[in-house]
Parts: sequence; structure tokens; C-alpha cells
Amino acid sequence: MGKKWLAVTGAVVLTLALAAGAFAANPIKLIVNGQEIKPDVPPQIVNGRIMVPIRWVVEALGAGVQWEQSSEGNIVKITAEVLQRLRAIEPEQPETIVNELNRERVKQFLEQNQLYSIQDIRSLGRKVPFEIASEDDTWVRPVYSKYWHSTFMGGKYSDVSTLVSCAQRNLFVYTGGLSEGTGLYYSLGFTKEKVGSTFFNSLNSFELWLINRKVKEIYRLGDEWLVVVEPQLQGYQTVKINYDDVGMTIDEATEPSLMLFRVVTPDGYELEQAAQLLPVR
Repeated sequence: MGKKWLAVTGAVVLTLALAAGAFAANPIKLIVNGQEIKPDVPPQIVNGRIMVPIRWVVEALGAGVQWEQSSEGNIVKITAEVLQRLRAIEPEQPETIVNELNRERVKQFLEQNQLYSIQDIRSLGRKVPFEIASEDDTWVRPVYSKYWHSTFMGGKYSDVSTLVSCAQRNLFVYTGGLSEGTGLYYSLGFTKEKVGSTFFNSLNSFELWLINRKVKEIYRLGDEWLVVVEPQLQGYQTVKINYDDVGMTIDEATEPSLMLFRVVTPDGYELEQAAQLLPVR
């Protein structure tokens, strides 16, 4: 492996401590990302090109190297783990992302429906009973979670746009399912030490997950829900709502209904909106 050479450009900076015409008298320094690398076999100049051992350079850049022999000849395989991790974090090309799923759903609901006033929902709507599934007044939303690191589950929860989207919201509607629940759990920065999983039958109920909020009352009028909350500086709360308690029936044979959840303070100040498909009629 040490006898294989590669002409390197780009991220590898070669510093030549050479006087003019004295190539053989002075060593070639190999510097990768600001650190000097000293391979077993030093860099050499061959036909006017600087040749360096591939293994030390590639490993210094965070990639892996495999040497294989086959009937077709010798093969050097380079695995760029750093690039794979980078793709899990950001788009391949620079771009501005404004819309995400919740925003698109809210926009769709507003285009298809005329909103009730907050007062109408409170006076004409049905008051919805709910059960507190879990809460912790001491929990602090993290600025970074270990589960967001690109080495955790192959960077499954590392996408910056997803994390920023979650950070902009404080209400999430969870309709059930292990995959959806796990994604929400990790994306919000919960940890196993802090939050126990909540379990419910998705055919009978759904949950609202709230960050820095405490639910005081919930109302429903048609496809609109009013979630009256008391803002908090920290903490989280999850509440369970049974479909039967609001006169809703699960109907898997029909298309799910798009519902709008409006979060307001007790004095009627609207904080945010979330839209979610519910499998009901």
C-alpha cells in the first residue's frame, strides 16, 4: 500500500521547502488541513509532478481506503464517509427553502376553507376533553442534540432544514406510528433520559405535542381546532384526544380529512397554526 502514489490537488497543500534546482537536497512537507503528515514513504517528485502516498492523505481527510487484488488488477477503493455525512446535513447545491410540509398544508387549508373567528369557535364549537399523556416543566429545548449528529443512524435526523422547521414550531400533531413518533421525538431534541414514550391506539385517539406551552382548553368547530394554551419559558406537554369524545369516527376507506389546529392564548392572541390529516369522517 505504501508504494502506491497519487497526484493530489485541492484540499491537500504541499509545502516545498526547496531552493531552486535543489529538489533532492530538501524534504517535501505534506500538509493536510493545516496538519503536517509524515507517511512511511515520503513524497517524491516524478517527471515534474509531486507524488504522495494515497493512504495517509485520504485517511487524514476522514475517508477510508481499501486495497483489493483481483483478476482485473489491483484496485484501491476510497470511501468518502465525510461526504456521505455532509449530504445528510445539507442540500447538495446551495438553495433557499421557505416552504415545508406543515406550511404547505396550512396554505392548502386556508385556500379551501373560510376561517371561523376565534370567538365563534369558542362560543359555537364543541369543548374537547383531553388527557395529559406526559409533561415535564423542567425540560429545556436543546440548541443541539446528540441525535442530530451525522454519525447517529447514518444522519437520519441531521437534515438542517428539518431541524430548523421543527425549531420554528411549538405544536405538533401526532397521529400514531412508530416511524412518525421516533422522527418527531429525535427531531425535537428529546432524550431517553428525559422523556418516556407515550403509547396509544391510533384507531381511537391522537396526540398533541407542545413545547413551552400548557394546554388549558381545546375546542372544535368543523375542521378547525382551537388549542388554548398558557405560554411557558420551558417544558413540554403531550395531550391525548379520543376520537369518540369529539364525535369523530375512523374511516380508513375514505381520504383523510385535513384539519387546522390554531394555538391561542387565553385572551385570544393567535400564536401559530398547524395542519394535519386525520383518518376520520
